[in-house]
Amino acid sequence: MNSQLNKSLSNLNKNGYAVIDNFFNDEQIDILEKNFDDFLNNPENNDIPFHVNTEFLKAKNLLLEKKDNSNLEKFSLVINNNFILNMAKQYLKKNYKPSKLMIYETIGKNNTEFKNDKKYAFVPHTDETYFLKFFLYITDVDETKGPLSVAPGTHTTFKKKRHDWIKDNRNYLNRNKVDQSYNDEMVPLLGKRGTLIVFDTDLLHKAGLVENGAFRKVIRYDFYSYSENYNTLLKKIFLKMPRPFRKMI
Repeated sequence: MNSQLNKSLSNLNKNGYAVIDNFFNDEQIDILEKNFDDFLNNPENNDIPFHVNTEFLKAKNLLLEKKDNSNLEKFSLVINNNFILNMAKQYLKKNYKPSKLMIYETIGKNNTEFKNDKKYAFVPHTDETYFLKFFLYITDVDETKGPLSVAPGTHTTFKKKRHDWIKDNRNYLNRNKVDQSYNDEMVPLLGKRGTLIVFDTDLLHKAGLVENGAFRKVIRYDFYSYSENYNTLLKKIFLKMPRPFRKMI
């Protein structure tokens, strides 16, 4: 496990992402898929609102802070996984927390309509708020099933751009997060069910379209970094200070 963790961290630091094949075996994925389907479709879970509920995409957010949520135990294979927790700890280093676990089922139908509705997701972009994200493929993901695509190594460039933007006392919400010039460098991250993808959201990435008749199930686990994000109270106070005083700190 240590060698796999070190290898994955090395890839994450160098390329901005890592792919771990066969992270969970078929028996474990069968359990997770059963709970996945129940979480999305069981009427008993109607008190948990859909994050998205369209003919193309169904998604729900498992509230990690709600300790009495019975669904937490159903996804404990992911939530409490030592490899994932250690990887987040060693990469983010300090001042971070597990943020949310989301369940996505994407169904290939009218791709043009879906792409027009979610066009921001389908171009190379970085995230508005910084996260370390883990994607677990519950189904096989090939070229026809909307794989995540990334531009390897771009996280270093865009991390600096994000830092510089905010150091200039500019609102992070207004930052340009799209860069079409990397379209030809995007690499699709394919994998069998049980594959784990981890990536730094300063890495340019984009969603892929699920073709008609195909579908994809993914569990997403996000870690929020207080150190990397500038929307905490102390950062806001810091950014409101005159620039000469900021340089003295």
